[in-house]
Amino acid sequence: MTAMTLQTENGVRARRGKQGSGLSFLVLKNLLFWGSIGLSCYGIYRLIAYLVS
Repeated sequence: MTAMTLQTENGVRARRGKQGSGLSFLVLKNLLFWGSIGLSCYGIYRLIAYLVS
C-alpha cells in the first residue's frame, strides 16, 4: 500500500464523516447553478420575445 492510497483512503473516510453537510452543500450549489442558468435563459427568452414583438 503506497502512501498515496493511504492518504486518499483517509480523505474519503474524513469526507464520509462530513457527508451530510457536504451533500446538502453540493445539492444547494447545484440548485443555485441551474437556477441561475434557468433565470438567464428565461431573461434572454423574454428579451427576444420583447424585441420580436
